[in-house]
Amino acid sequence: MMLDIFHMGCCDPDGGLFQYLKRGTYGDLELTLFTLNVILLGVLLGCLLIPPVMRRSSSCHAAWWEAFGAFILFPLSLFSTVYALGLYERYHGLAIAVPILVPPLIGLYGIWARFPHARHRADVTSAVFWGAMLVLTIAPLPLAYLDAWTYPDREPERTAKFLRLTPDSTLRDFLAFTDRREDWFEAVRRVKSRQTDAVMLLKEGLLKNPKLTPEEWVQSFKERPQFEWLSSNLWALDLEATPSLCEAFHEVLRDETAKIDPISLSRGHGPLSGFDALTDVWRQLRTIEWLAGKHCDLSDTLTDIETKLRPLSPPVTIAYLITDILNTLATLRQAH
Repeated sequence: MMLDIFHMGCCDPDGGLFQYLKRGTYGDLELTLFTLNVILLGVLLGCLLIPPVMRRSSSCHAAWWEAFGAFILFPLSLFSTVYALGLYERYHGLAIAVPILVPPLIGLYGIWARFPHARHRADVTSAVFWGAMLVLTIAPLPLAYLDAWTYPDREPERTAKFLRLTPDSTLRDFLAFTDRREDWFEAVRRVKSRQTDAVMLLKEGLLKNPKLTPEEWVQSFKERPQFEWLSSNLWALDLEATPSLCEAFHEVLRDETAKIDPISLSRGHGPLSGFDALTDVWRQLRTIEWLAGKHCDLSDTLTDIETKLRPLSPPVTIAYLITDILNTLATLRQAH
């Protein structure tokens, strides 16, 4: 799991792992499963930590802060760890110290508490442990500001490249800097060619079974998250819902819908393209709502999506995606 942490892509524009609670972001099932692994680790650590604390409490050997820590501070530390992972994914800064230190610290304390010698100077040991846990639980709050503040200094060349972009630059130029979320949206809304650029990039992003060289395939794979980001955030770029933009996005949506395989989704396994297509549609819900509100006709494709997803009994890892999609489509149908 630590290897997954260190290989996280830098700079998630919507705050790391909390992207799953938001719509229009670029999270996928791989990171969802990673989050579930973090939760599972928390459960296992709880099984290691809580029983010895309960035994010490029942025998009147535990200080009051041990029970407080086990049942209140420990759950808070898990939320803090996940939040710190999100900060690290966004800024690649010091917040990584929290998920690195919390699990082994809990594990060592749980092992210590199971041995008879734990009764010797137990109050001092538990006070040091829970004090360290309190510090680590609170740490992501100041680290969020520190990592954000120091990020430009840690990425000076990238910051300089972003600052050199102007309203005469293209939308493609800006797609490499989506991590600078607040500055990025403000800058993109001033790009003179953003309307035509958006249509062009959506059409290029389809790449339906092209015959690419290995080098072109690698480049296409690297650019895919940028096209996904664009299609998910069209609603926020101060664009006009012109017929050309509507059709370009509709073609992207048709392409993703065609890849959704209800059988694979129900079984919870199958071609990754089907699961990726489902998350793509989920990320695009805000754009779908915006275009539908501007009288862009997406009805045939939205009906296809609903027909594929409505009968499913999916596994828990994707159930929330399907529920969100179906609820949104139902709301759009009632509104129009």
